[in-house]
Amino acid sequence: MKYSKLFLSGLVILAIAGVFVFWSGIKKSVNKTKSEEEIIQEKLAQRTPKQPLKIGFLTDVHAYGKEVAGQWQINWRSREAIERFIQKMNNEFKPDLVIENGDLVDGKDKNSKEDWLIIDKMLQTLKTPYYHVIGNHEMRSFDKATWLQLTGYDKPYYYRDIKGYRIIVLDGNHFPGGKDTGPEKEYYPGVLGNEQWQWLESVLKDAALNDKDPIVFIHQPPISTDAKPNWALFPEGEKLHQLFNKYKVRAVFSGHIERLCDIKDGATEYFVLQGMWKANAGLKKEYRFKDAGNFYYITITPDKVEVKGEYRIFHDKNQSSKKQRQERVKKWETLVLNPQEYNCQDGQRLDPKKRGLSIKEETGDSRAVVSGNSKGTNNKTAVNEREERENNDQEKNKETK
Repeated sequence: MKYSKLFLSGLVILAIAGVFVFWSGIKKSVNKTKSEEEIIQEKLAQRTPKQPLKIGFLTDVHAYGKEVAGQWQINWRSREAIERFIQKMNNEFKPDLVIENGDLVDGKDKNSKEDWLIIDKMLQTLKTPYYHVIGNHEMRSFDKATWLQLTGYDKPYYYRDIKGYRIIVLDGNHFPGGKDTGPEKEYYPGVLGNEQWQWLESVLKDAALNDKDPIVFIHQPPISTDAKPNWALFPEGEKLHQLFNKYKVRAVFSGHIERLCDIKDGATEYFVLQGMWKANAGLKKEYRFKDAGNFYYITITPDKVEVKGEYRIFHDKNQSSKKQRQERVKKWETLVLNPQEYNCQDGQRLDPKKRGLSIKEETGDSRAVVSGNSKGTNNKTAVNEREERENNDQEKNKETK
């Protein structure tokens, strides 16, 4: 009997000890989860200053071609601007990398793949690594499998670590739900999709733990402007802003809307940059930069992100000779973006004649802003996309310079 009591007492002690060990394990596990978040925040607060990073940037080249004297040639507006861009990068700016931010081709002819290869061959003369971002006009021209074949990439989203910075390239060409867009059906706003969301957060977390400053490039701007709300540009924009603020992304660079914007939101600065020659018909004429050949010099330091643009000015066709216009094309001007002048929120640069258009008229009946050949699909696109095409048709026969 005595031994039985001792045995039972021993079991009770073991049970109590087991509960204690089990509870300690749970508590330790909880503390471990909390400490990872604390470590991330501590790492972000103690992020070390990095060396200056220089990035050459071009977007929305919208190259297309036509046959001239038996040879396929790229439109001069794109070709001449790229030639100048390469010369400036190689001989003067000498960046650490170059980003081509999407819409390299326009998709208006049946040889978009050949157009892409011609421009990419020009970019191969750069003396620095360059990286492609996929845009909606690529998806108008061919599918993602073809784009991946052309670029040699495994996926349309990826990252590279350069000089202490994490360069993150995203793919915004999906329908809500994650399905890819393509030539048969387009979608104007940017969408990441669940798989890319999970990848992005893991890449940002890893960057925080390893003291890398994130810089993001995506064709579609994840912002709202005085002309378009979030859902018309990037329905997931607010969610993306929260994620970027959490991991202190330094800057996000986009194109797509043919406009210049510099918007600061929390820890992150958002830049939207005008493409090489197309104009945004919703802006006042002096802010459209039509045929201007815009490209950019980006310099990132611990204190600031500076974006300097270069663009060409033409003589008025009605007030100058052909020779004067040709001479004037060789003169280029510069600008420096800042949040005060380029906030894209105050409506000051919008053409008041265009302000009468409602959101419904600008983007079509459906918020999906889809165009395509499938039944039941709204064939309207955003107003700037529609006017771009009309503008292109008018200019097509002038591209024989």
